[in-house]
Amino acid sequence: MLAAVLGTMPSFVRAQRTYRIGILDPGNASRAERTELWRVMLGRLRELGLDEGRNLVVEYRWGEGDRARLPALARELVAGEPDVTVAVTTPGARAAMAATTSIPIVFPTAGNPVGAGLVKTLARPGGNVTGQSIIQTDTAAKRIELLLEVAPRARRLGYMGPAGNASVAAVFRALKEAADAKGLDLRQLDAHDPAAIEQEFNRFSSEPVDALIASGVLVGHRRQVAELAERNRLPAIYVFQEHLEAGGLMSFGPDIKSAYRRTAEYVHRILQGAKPADMPVEQVRFSIGVNLRAAKAIGVTVPSSLLLRADRVIQ
Repeated sequence: MLAAVLGTMPSFVRAQRTYRIGILDPGNASRAERTELWRVMLGRLRELGLDEGRNLVVEYRWGEGDRARLPALARELVAGEPDVTVAVTTPGARAAMAATTSIPIVFPTAGNPVGAGLVKTLARPGGNVTGQSIIQTDTAAKRIELLLEVAPRARRLGYMGPAGNASVAAVFRALKEAADAKGLDLRQLDAHDPAAIEQEFNRFSSEPVDALIASGVLVGHRRQVAELAERNRLPAIYVFQEHLEAGGLMSFGPDIKSAYRRTAEYVHRILQGAKPADMPVEQVRFSIGVNLRAAKAIGVTVPSSLLLRADRVIQ
């Protein structure tokens, strides 16, 4: 009877081993916003038999928005010998990779993991790193097309994000190619913190743009960007649906909470013995979101053809 009961229990419970996960978070968002996403991941791990405080220890390192701190924080995490490290953003994953070539690393989302040098290929990562891709380079033209549906007269576009971020740079190149093909002018707006975001919006008085494309890296500053876009009556498209909830006009990108749940499953598989080198990088499903309240606030009309294709509409 005991053997039968044990046979139905999760392997982690039977083994009674305590696992250690290191989390490297650059802190591009508020601690509360980031913590909510980690709760999503830990909740999924709990469903899979790993419960913090019982058989799971989680070590956090927060960059507080300062990318220069990431290498040292990554080394601190690695010194604690976690079983897996979860690293957010391309700079975070790179810092973790520089700190270890043996401890598995999982990235919840990466804009261009192959182009940024995180993995060799999506199908066979080849090293100690794997995760999920939100390949925005492949969707650059689509993002511009969606934006032009609500701003058909736009000719000058701005792409806002930290220019020094490898994924942001790769997305800008793809957007530039798509914009050039349509005869549009695209300008890069270098911003990674509240002060820089404010500064770039202030430049619009002398160097105006007709519409804005915001990098997913700015998700932690989504309320500020949405408020400034509305103040400037500027149509804007974002990556995550969380931007819609903060007052953004449109989004085209992945469900970030689902991505963090899937990250937990990657971690779980690795703790069961899977090797990152053999775990394909998955493409996160993209969806379209529209905020009609935001559209009314800036005086644009969202065509019914777009509303019919939208996965989410905020009335």
